[in-house]
Amino acid sequence: MNFGWFNDNTQDTEFSRTVVHEFGHALGCIHEQSQPNANIQWNKDYVYKYYEKIGWNHADVDSNVFYQYGSAGIMASNYDSQSIMQYAIPRGFTTNGFVVGWNTHLSQGDIDFIKRVYPYTPNGVTAKLETGTFNTMEVRPWQRPQAHNVGLIHLSLPNTSPPKVLLGVNWLDMNILRIKSHVQKVTNKTVQVDLESWGDTIQSSAGCSWLSIPQDDPDLQYGRFNTMDDHVWTSPQKSTTRKITFSRPYSAPPKVVVWLESGDTGAAQNCRILTKAVNVTSHSFTIHIDTWSDTNIWSGGASWFAYSAHREDIRSGTFSTNDIRVWNQPRVENSAHVSFGGNFVKTPHVFAALNLLDIEKGRNIRIKLRTTNITASGMTWHLDSWGDTIQYSAGGSYIAFAQ
Repeated sequence: MNFGWFNDNTQDTEFSRTVVHEFGHALGCIHEQSQPNANIQWNKDYVYKYYEKIGWNHADVDSNVFYQYGSAGIMASNYDSQSIMQYAIPRGFTTNGFVVGWNTHLSQGDIDFIKRVYPYTPNGVTAKLETGTFNTMEVRPWQRPQAHNVGLIHLSLPNTSPPKVLLGVNWLDMNILRIKSHVQKVTNKTVQVDLESWGDTIQSSAGCSWLSIPQDDPDLQYGRFNTMDDHVWTSPQKSTTRKITFSRPYSAPPKVVVWLESGDTGAAQNCRILTKAVNVTSHSFTIHIDTWSDTNIWSGGASWFAYSAHREDIRSGTFSTNDIRVWNQPRVENSAHVSFGGNFVKTPHVFAALNLLDIEKGRNIRIKLRTTNITASGMTWHLDSWGDTIQYSAGGSYIAFAQ
């Protein structure tokens, strides 16, 4: 840290301002005027002459004042003229009259940004991802179908505040695909969920996987999207897309995982629904909820989860029956091994949910996704049907994470 110009006559406010500014650099903060979202209209000739008085040449001014980072590699907030990391901009420095005094304290923007990058966890507790499953047969037998199926999940890991919980469908046994998995209530210790069907759907059984996401890891970003966020259910589309912008940009394109949390394809055609993420950049991605052939999606919902691609404590991917057979050779039992793409220190936990269905109409939609033989390097996935169900294809997404 450079305090070389301090002497016995330096004012306390200058000591304080400079120390806080330099510690900002130590924590990874760049000069505010250099961040990608700054749009300062510099009067460069005037600024060069001003800094000549303290011995800076043009290269010094270019590096410390004018240089502006591109968006790649920077986690940038909105430009904040009150930031402790902003140099003073005296009158004459800009062509549009914009001025900034010497900021002497952390701004609220500084505090919010640093809290996101360095989250505080009291008592040394670090919240982690947690996963599990819920099935309607935990609360009723399959022979007694009902529309609402509420279950209470007990979390094992400590949480200092209620975590965010995402759900994904992993089991279906119903005559018509109308399923909605949704969270009703979350506390520090429990999650109440409902697996809901409606209309003339007879839900014999259904199941979901749940993923509890801590609020103190700013790298983890997540959300939900439904076709009805785009259009009314009475105007079905073959493909529904939405560009999702990350609230906190990544330094490089992250890993993005998507899966189904709800769907309604009706009874008239085959059950065909697919969700996927495309065009992933450090700032955004595009989510799809699609169908094909003569199928209509009256509504469909997906959840998404993003994390930095360089992380070694989280790995993810997709799998499908199309990896091992062609769609027009249906069979009820389908499984294969998938590698995590790197070894965990020990056996990880795995969240898995459906992302693809193509099942013949006129008989129950029966599908169950499960994982077995989980090791530090990979696992076996299963996408099975039973009874008279004809399963043309099915697929899933997974997130493996360190214990």
